[in-house]
Amino acid sequence: MERRKGKNIEQFINKAAGESGTEKRERFESDLSMEVLQELIVAARKKKNLSQEELAALIGVKKARISQLEKGYGNATIATIAKVSKALDLPIRITVKLNGRQWELC
Repeated sequence: MERRKGKNIEQFINKAAGESGTEKRERFESDLSMEVLQELIVAARKKKNLSQEELAALIGVKKARISQLEKGYGNATIATIAKVSKALDLPIRITVKLNGRQWELC
């Protein structure tokens, strides 16, 4: 039996999410990054045996805000992400690119 040659992952992503550098691809990568961040936050919170309510109390927000952050609803501010990161001992580095310059927020 002859094996059919398939697409590599880059070709698949290009077809599904657009070529690298396009607005569609940037949006895809941003959404994917947020989904990964959401999963990391949930895992770190559970590892510390904290409920959403307990984490919320630690950082001074309502439980609903933690739920929204973990589920990807609403917009998370950098300040909220930084507070969650610190409370969970979950180092997060955010890269901001603007006008050809880049800054790292840790």
